[in-house]
Amino acid sequence: MPFVGPAKGAILQQLVADKRPQLVVEVGTMAGYSALLMAQVLPPGGRVVSFEKDLTWFLVAKRFMWQANQGEKNAGLETRVGDRVKLEWGDAREVLPRVLRPGRDRINLLFLDGTPKEYLDYLKAAEPFLEPGALVVADNAGVFGAGGLRPYLEYVRSSSQYRSELVRCKLEWREDVEDGIEISTYLGPGPAGPSPITAMMSKEAAAVGTEGSGSPGAAAV
Repeated sequence: MPFVGPAKGAILQQLVADKRPQLVVEVGTMAGYSALLMAQVLPPGGRVVSFEKDLTWFLVAKRFMWQANQGEKNAGLETRVGDRVKLEWGDAREVLPRVLRPGRDRINLLFLDGTPKEYLDYLKAAEPFLEPGALVVADNAGVFGAGGLRPYLEYVRSSSQYRSELVRCKLEWREDVEDGIEISTYLGPGPAGPSPITAMMSKEAAAVGTEGSGSPGAAAV
């Protein structure tokens, strides 16, 4: 199944963990695989709102959200993992502006994993709700970069509202197919901060440096 898979999922979780978003919006729930990955690393009070237009997948995802709330790992948690995700049925291009509240709901991270040729429309629907500094993460920017995603990529790479980078990776479950995730920072009216990729690389470099220093904290890292 075309879920993000463990490799891309690890990148996605790292972005969420670093960003510590209060509101994540996902377009393209499918079975809820990526929504649950992001929910696992949300900060206290954080939530995921995920949109799915296929009713069958919406119902499947509802079942998995319930299942994610079961088991010993949820014992003692203030909020169970599945309860951190709110599922919305419908086309995000139409439903998203009705579900989110203008002036109150500010998106800190937007994950696009729906129909490739509709990515730009999803982004346009979400833009009024984007917090300056928000991350916009678009899956399959490699395999569909010259096809359905081309208008989206041209937009985020040329607009003064975004700073955009492609993170190359393999297609989910296929080590022989090159793919990529486009990670864009919504600049908004404020000054631009460091790119999320630069921040991730700096953190990894610091961790490697600590491990090599032989310091007491190296094992913990």
